[in-house]
Amino acid sequence: MSDQRAEERDPAVPEGGFKLWYAVLGSIAAWLIHLTFASSIVQYTCNVPGTLWYQYLATGLTAAATILAMVWSLELVRAGGDQDEAAGSKRGRTVFLGYLGLLFGAIDLALILAEGSYVFFVHRVCQG
Repeated sequence: MSDQRAEERDPAVPEGGFKLWYAVLGSIAAWLIHLTFASSIVQYTCNVPGTLWYQYLATGLTAAATILAMVWSLELVRAGGDQDEAAGSKRGRTVFLGYLGLLFGAIDLALILAEGSYVFFVHRVCQG
């Protein structure tokens, strides 16, 4: 019983808040922002010379936002300690959310970088 109360007061285990939810869902938001921006700016970069760098900037910023979410997810995994994520405890929940954030981050980072690689071909499409 005292172990459960000690865990309830453990400041290393977040109860919620921006940092926890950004760690889990921030990479998804970054990917959606990148996807929306990259698809909406293509015609503009074809019509206005010298604006192709906007797409590079969007890729860099959203990749950085995704990496930040992954770093915070790793902090969640470490905050949970060696607790099994299947355990019905706050530490177990924290470990699970950390691993989920890392999985989302890895997938979303791959998607962002794959979408960003199309920028190399936009210039050729606009000219030809």
